[in-house]
Amino acid sequence: MFMLGTKVSGRKWRTLAMMVAGVTIISLESSPDSKHAHADIISAHEHGDVHVSIWSELADLDYLLGVACAATQTLLSGFAAIYFEKVLKAKGSDLNVWDRNIQLAIFSIAIYLPSSFIETEGNPFAGFTGMVWFVVFLHAAGGILVALSVLYSNSITKTVAVCGSLVLTTVLGKVLFDAPLNGVILIGCVIVILSIFSYRGDSEVEEKLAKLSSGPAPHET
Repeated sequence: MFMLGTKVSGRKWRTLAMMVAGVTIISLESSPDSKHAHADIISAHEHGDVHVSIWSELADLDYLLGVACAATQTLLSGFAAIYFEKVLKAKGSDLNVWDRNIQLAIFSIAIYLPSSFIETEGNPFAGFTGMVWFVVFLHAAGGILVALSVLYSNSITKTVAVCGSLVLTTVLGKVLFDAPLNGVILIGCVIVILSIFSYRGDSEVEEKLAKLSSGPAPHET
């Protein structure tokens, strides 16, 4: 809002808050079961298995660290998306979306290519299979689609699409990998889906209100 000079209506704030609530429910319910973790720790202490107890406690610490890293990554990703939108839509710039993507690619190569050579001892493509190349292609195509969505829409719409993909990932995770999918997670998925449709409806309402407030176009004489 501050960087782009745009306004977000109360309708959209309500919808986005619902979406955050739905995503939070899905994330929390998919986390390690704290009751089971504490039961394992108590059982380990009773049987004198110190190693199991330590590993259980470390698992909780790893999860908290993961949540903190994810929150930090979310803030940085949000700032990057907004700044990227500001750069793409800047007036007077001769660079288009493809030029900006090439710029980002050059910086990525300069940062990650040396580290990949160091970690793989000079063979950065070691272990690359057809499936790995397919995943690389999906990531590259996803980056282009994100840039186009930000250019022709905005970063909020892109975020709404990401929340929709979370629901799809949750369902596919259950089908393909038997990931957790209980009633609470389903409620979170429903909240996210309803929020997406609500956001679309709010956008259409605001467009109609904007047209009405601008009044009819003047007739040429």
